[in-house]
Amino acid sequence: MPLVICPIHGRAGGDLVSHALADLVNTRSAWSQESFVFPVTLTFEDIEYPGYMLQTDITRVVQLGGVHEGGEIYRFTDEEAMESAIGMFTAACTRCLHELIETQPAR
Repeated sequence: MPLVICPIHGRAGGDLVSHALADLVNTRSAWSQESFVFPVTLTFEDIEYPGYMLQTDITRVVQLGGVHEGGEIYRFTDEEAMESAIGMFTAACTRCLHELIETQPAR
């Protein structure tokens, strides 16, 4: 688990999130009922890379070649495409992320 310095929670554990989601997590004033956070797991051969993304990020994962296998899993057959998708991630405060998720309506 990554370690982050959060302006709200101080030194805290982090989750892997897309850069767009990290910006949203860090800008509480922008939280809205319309920003849905999705758990995702990117896979390539035996490698699994879990994290969280916004819908627009998932669209980008599909454009890179990720194939939705059901649930939260997107499988890659090309290593470079998987690396590009992994490059979409950064760390954000786990507690802030879960507070954002709690503000979302049930899907």
